[in-house]
Amino acid sequence: MPPTKRPRSRKTGRGRHAVGESNDHVALEDIVDSGIIYGASLPINRLNKLVKAEIVTADWENTNGEASHLGQLVINLRSFVKSLGKRRVTKEILGHPQYSTYFRVKFNACWSDFDYGPPIDFMVVGQGALGILDRMHPALDVSLKLEQSIFNSKDYINYRYINKRNAWMCCLYEDIITSLVKGCDSELLANIKDGSLTAELVYRERKVDLRLCLCVGDMIYRLFMLTHIDETTFKRVSLCPSKNNVRIPTTLKCTLNLVEPVPDIDLRPTPTYNCAIMEDLSREYLNSTLVGFFKKYAKMQGALALLKVWARTNGLKSFEVDATTDGSEHEQNGMSNSRKGESVTSADLIPSSIKNDLKRETLSSSVSSVHNDMIHQLCSNPDRETGLYFHNGMSGFIWAILLCHVAKCNEFPDEIEAFPLFLATVKFIGSMDINKFTYVFGKSIPITKGSDGIWNENITNGTGSEGHSGKNLHNLDNARKSQNGADISLPEFFMDKDMPLNVLYKMIFTFQEVIDVAKATLKATSNLSSPFLYNQLFGLHFNPHCHHDVKLIFKRCTDDSSFNIWELESADYLAAKLIFILEFGLQDRLHHAYFRKNLAGDLMVLIGLDDTIQRTTDIGPSVTSEECAFFRRFWHPLSETRSFNDGSISECLLWNVLESKDISLATGSHSLNHISGPNLNLRILNILLQCHFKKFKLVVINKWMASEGTEAMAEKKATENVILMELQLVECGNRIATEYRSKLMNVYNELNEILRSIDSIPLKVSNIYLCDPSFGYADVGEAKLRHKLLLGLESSAKWPDSEKAITGVKVSLGIAILKELYKCHNIKSRISENGDMELQLHGIKFSVSILCQKETHKIISRINNYDPHMDKKPSEDALNNVRDYYRSLQVDRCKVVALKNPSFTSSTQLCKAFCNSCQLPNSEFICEMLNCYIFSSHEFMLPSPHSGNVGFMRFLYLVAHYGWSEHPILLHNGTPLYHMLQMKKPATVPYLWISLPEDAYCIVPKMPSTMLSKRFVGQCQRFLDKIDRHFMKTICFNSFFEVESAGYDVIIEVENLYAKLKFSDRKESVKLSLDEAAYILDAFVVKLRNMYEGILEIAYNELEWRGIQNTAKNLQLYLKFVPLSCIPTNGPNSHGPQQVVIHEERSVFIPNFPAILNGISCLGEGLIRQIRFL
Repeated sequence: MPPTKRPRSRKTGRGRHAVGESNDHVALEDIVDSGIIYGASLPINRLNKLVKAEIVTADWENTNGEASHLGQLVINLRSFVKSLGKRRVTKEILGHPQYSTYFRVKFNACWSDFDYGPPIDFMVVGQGALGILDRMHPALDVSLKLEQSIFNSKDYINYRYINKRNAWMCCLYEDIITSLVKGCDSELLANIKDGSLTAELVYRERKVDLRLCLCVGDMIYRLFMLTHIDETTFKRVSLCPSKNNVRIPTTLKCTLNLVEPVPDIDLRPTPTYNCAIMEDLSREYLNSTLVGFFKKYAKMQGALALLKVWARTNGLKSFEVDATTDGSEHEQNGMSNSRKGESVTSADLIPSSIKNDLKRETLSSSVSSVHNDMIHQLCSNPDRETGLYFHNGMSGFIWAILLCHVAKCNEFPDEIEAFPLFLATVKFIGSMDINKFTYVFGKSIPITKGSDGIWNENITNGTGSEGHSGKNLHNLDNARKSQNGADISLPEFFMDKDMPLNVLYKMIFTFQEVIDVAKATLKATSNLSSPFLYNQLFGLHFNPHCHHDVKLIFKRCTDDSSFNIWELESADYLAAKLIFILEFGLQDRLHHAYFRKNLAGDLMVLIGLDDTIQRTTDIGPSVTSEECAFFRRFWHPLSETRSFNDGSISECLLWNVLESKDISLATGSHSLNHISGPNLNLRILNILLQCHFKKFKLVVINKWMASEGTEAMAEKKATENVILMELQLVECGNRIATEYRSKLMNVYNELNEILRSIDSIPLKVSNIYLCDPSFGYADVGEAKLRHKLLLGLESSAKWPDSEKAITGVKVSLGIAILKELYKCHNIKSRISENGDMELQLHGIKFSVSILCQKETHKIISRINNYDPHMDKKPSEDALNNVRDYYRSLQVDRCKVVALKNPSFTSSTQLCKAFCNSCQLPNSEFICEMLNCYIFSSHEFMLPSPHSGNVGFMRFLYLVAHYGWSEHPILLHNGTPLYHMLQMKKPATVPYLWISLPEDAYCIVPKMPSTMLSKRFVGQCQRFLDKIDRHFMKTICFNSFFEVESAGYDVIIEVENLYAKLKFSDRKESVKLSLDEAAYILDAFVVKLRNMYEGILEIAYNELEWRGIQNTAKNLQLYLKFVPLSCIPTNGPNSHGPQQVVIHEERSVFIPNFPAILNGISCLGEGLIRQIRFL
């Protein structure tokens, strides 16, 4: 009998890793030796499934399997290159019009003739050598070993090696094109049925590579052809990063145009040039090293897949200029697309007084981008990279090197699983300090830059080693060097002493972003019990708008420095200058500045502005210091001299003039435009760009109005250097301490002291609950309506039992309080029949109610202990008694979050304005609580939002992509109820279920209906999709809201009572207060909703309806007939008037729509202006 497998015993109950357990946290040291579950959302089966979906194994010796077509292409290509014919390559190729841009010919000795012929070896490198490929975007790297006789022993000097290498690749390209012209008879397509093959040259980082694109059916395979040479071709010591191998100026044909003479310029090191050659020299060594580690650690393939997914989730992959993409690195670095250029317009944010001082012309231009076809024609010009994809230089090779380094340093066991190895690598990346240390492969202790390191020399592209860390920027020497681009510190990660290859030499300014993302990831992984951790690491789709405030593209970067341009690219020097200007000019206002480059030489900058910095005055250096002169030149003419109380005199920057100038980026009548205001950080950035990049034309992309004359303006500006600037959707002020809020808080503090000091009433005021969003910094601007307060009195057991008697006691207490206020403080007030008081102090109105604990205790207890499967939901009347109390708890939560994260205020404003522009009623609670979740919870995107614009975009993303039909949003005070995520969603909870500690099932707040909620989710999805499709392109958002408003059945135009406040003419006289107008309109909507509940869905703009947003037009109500109510029934129901229809001797009941419309007209008689169908 075959042996029987003993069944595995299963634990019952909640085990160690059950959801919600606080001890789910597992340290890195505890999971190295493998386990089944690493956290609540990280079971090993789920991770293995992700790895399997990301990569596919491939054996290039055996073409059977999923990558058979690519494997056959490898076989054909190996046979093809072995049969290459020999010919002499002369200097004439340097002037070939098709290839001339690939060579550096500014030197006297940059070339010698050589014989072109078959390579010595053909080997698969990169991921293919490790036996894996990306499943969705399969791409393979192969390297051809060139004959050593092609190169002389000193060819590493003055680009001779690189020129010969590039020439060899151009010759190979011509031979491949000659073969492909044969079509299906090409030897490269042998045994590949129904396949088409294209070839093109790709020029990046000095060197030319060859890319083949194989299309078979709907699948596209890409193959990159590289070259390498024997390790003995050149002496390694001559290629150390501290050596100079570009002999300048002695062998230069043209003279340098230097701003200042640089001493010993011919001895300046050329580290990136040396690494470009060293990369080819060490390819065999690198390939064998990686293969050895991946064979030793069986799960390292999975760890590499997790790293690449993590990089894609957090935006470390390349992306398009007009849409975020998840394509593979090979696909993104070279593939172009066919799209027509879009028009852009400028918006000058600088006040006229400063603009005149700067003598700047009004900026108005437009740019059109040039794009080519996705699949190039066979014999077209190889120099055709359009720069559609921007990349940061991060490759699978670098990820693999980092994995091997971590495994070697920590001496992990061979059986280590993929996730612990991934987490250890992220931990190492997060600990790196590239400005201070040099890292060596396999060495656990880094080397301090400037100390006795590997080559006993400071390995930098300049004279300094601190780089642009943001420190000592006021030092005159550091400032001059940084601004001229002569002090650029390279990130350094070398293989070893015998192999001086810096694997990060292509990531001069981009690797810091990888470090920052790793640090944010480590904070999230400190709590592995979070059920959202998987999505944070691997599940979220990266959206650049959810992380960056401003996006810049410098088109046609030209050299703007005094340093030798052949060591680094012009975009690198421009990045060095830009990062200095941003750090020096914005200081702590700058949250981050990340860079991307494309093959066309354009530079993309992703900028984050810190809204927590809200000062209006920046104090510079003392007038007696050396830095003062530089500070004045940098900020001219904005710098002013000011004296202080301590006797010091310093240069200062006064930004009040920028903040007082009311300039809005948006144009339109929507609520998003209503809350727009001056953002000081954004305007300072605009001034820096205009002052220090005068060679570029600044073009601001307008997101609200489509521009005209695109092609004409594009033709005019085709030869100019341009900065494309995509700003925030709406310029929103970032200050929480506004004049209005300060006045409100001062008046409230005075009223609070007065109410607590009243001794003539039986029960003294013990607490005052704030129920207005203005007290929680969550308002949308100054509100002239009453601010709601709730008085908590001393506890007493003498409150009556009946509701009527309780109301009588409230009225009596209210009268006593109002008499005391008038007698002692001359505060006039009035009281309603239910005990609500209205008073006014220093021009601010308050509505004050009394909280009776006996009246609310039972209902609060029911809500706290509510079980949707056992208990009945409290009535609407009962909930009305406690809504103000629960509202005060929500306002307190908003206040705490806003004081910790000032960006919360502007983000909430944008969210409320967007919801109202989308006609979503009762959206205040949703906007405030979701923003509390976004800013206070660590269970969403990484890292926390730094500005209101980023918070707003994350709000849209959360609404659009969260699983509302299954799970709630959990806000907690340190003890999350994660078990609620696993329960079946009760039918009584709203669609947008937001669970709070005091109200787990969202019973108290008034929420939008399921139909309007789903509609709003769709609106957020469409809005985000529109933004993504128009990344760095102009768009008209006004049309979006017009289209969304057209999805209803009926529009009711209502008299705009706010336009008739205290209005009179010869014919009529209307004297309404703002509160009376708001009450009339609100009562009309409430009664309309109660009459036709279940038949009509009512949507409107609450900001307009409450008089916060002024509009000259009539107010509008949007009605949507509920589809389910229109289904014929056998008997009448309680949802409004019914109509009997006899069909085939059978009577059915349907809603009586004429009667409904007539009832609406009668209800709104004198108020409704027009009812029309859409």
